[in-house]
Amino acid sequence: MNACHRLSPHSAGAALLALVANLGLLLAACTSSSASGPAGSFYLEATITVIDDRDSAPYAETKTRVKWWSESVERWRWELEQDAVETFEEVDSFSLSDGEAVWFYDAAENSYQRTVPFELPAEFTAMPFPSVVLFGPANHPSLDDLAGDFLSRGEDVEVFVGGTDTYLDAATTLLDYRPTWRERSVTATAPNANGDPTPEPVETTSSGGVGRMWVDEDRMFVLRHEIDGQSNRQYVLVEVTFVDYEPAFDDELFTFEPPEGANETPAGGAGSSGGARSSGGAGGS
Repeated sequence: MNACHRLSPHSAGAALLALVANLGLLLAACTSSSASGPAGSFYLEATITVIDDRDSAPYAETKTRVKWWSESVERWRWELEQDAVETFEEVDSFSLSDGEAVWFYDAAENSYQRTVPFELPAEFTAMPFPSVVLFGPANHPSLDDLAGDFLSRGEDVEVFVGGTDTYLDAATTLLDYRPTWRERSVTATAPNANGDPTPEPVETTSSGGVGRMWVDEDRMFVLRHEIDGQSNRQYVLVEVTFVDYEPAFDDELFTFEPPEGANETPAGGAGSSGGARSSGGAGGS
């Protein structure tokens, strides 16, 4: 999987369902076992911008707006609106957990899924958003622990911590890392008519890209995350545009009522996951 993950251009609901369906894989990206960062509920709004210059890309640029309510690991809600052309589509696609079940609704299809709550490590303070580009709660106790998580992903990973910036009126520390993506390819030679031995397949690995995160160390909260894929011609920018660390939540936010005429579809096992940490970034494969 490429760390410059491109959201589905067809609908925000489809993008959300596709991301959540892969959440078990994302949670298995790393196996750090230390305690997580400061606990607490929050509400945030963010914009995800993806620029894809590859010839095969159906859209050169997509933007996704995210609204994220988090009361606890058990109770949370995500809403997505996606713009694949010029203007945002009001699709009202969302996902929520009421503590007993997890619900996903896709307005484009007017369908919903229900699954069991995700199994997360006990040290998590919030349900991670299902994207390989980390933002919001880092679920790590310190910047050193987060850096160590990235370093554990491969011998070629480099992490640089240093530099400060102010973002959303918060003092942030910059964490830079590389690579942001890896690709493996296998070249095989077909047997020839002379009966000569067939050469063994040749596997090659390439990698590249650089990433930078703006981290509020006091809260271990990622407020901005930028990935430049360089040679793979993909660019991703996640910007938290608003955050409230002392929100007041209405129970209706975490209560699912199927919209009129909506059909339930099989969940496909999205609710089962491994027990590892998701951070998103270095050297996705």
